Amino acid sequence: MAARSSPGARRSRLYRIAKAAVVGFGATFWVLWGLATILLIDGHPFNAAPGCTAMDEAGVFWECAQGKAEALGAAAANTVIALTIAMPVLAIAAYFDAFFLQIALPGILLNLLGLPAAMFLLVRGTLNMMEYLRYR
Repeated sequence: MAARSSPGARRSRLYRIAKAAVVGFGATFWVLWGLATILLIDGHPFNAAPGCTAMDEAGVFWECAQGKAEALGAAAANTVIALTIAMPVLAIAAYFDAFFLQIALPGILLNLLGLPAAMFLLVRGTLNMMEYLRYR
């Protein structure tokens, strides 16, 4: 006689895909905000790099003319900061000028989907940790 599985043991394919999407969005949101925090608190890594100059007076966004690796790193760091820290400014600019909508739309979607997913991961992780400590 075959053992019966509980109703929760076999989840539908759609449920597994949705769970993977929530975890992916939440983890991406936490990683991007962590990187942006490190870039702004510890100082930009391109601050002392030769051939790299600040694009603004505050030294938040950088551009590098020397070497592909430095230019790619500066572009990635600028993208992370634009998707996280500068997103409210870009969203307001998109409201007044349609040109900024194509720049702000990916960040708005990331924040609309990523913030609830990140909070869900935080709450579930805390709940699992508390249950583990309780029954340990």
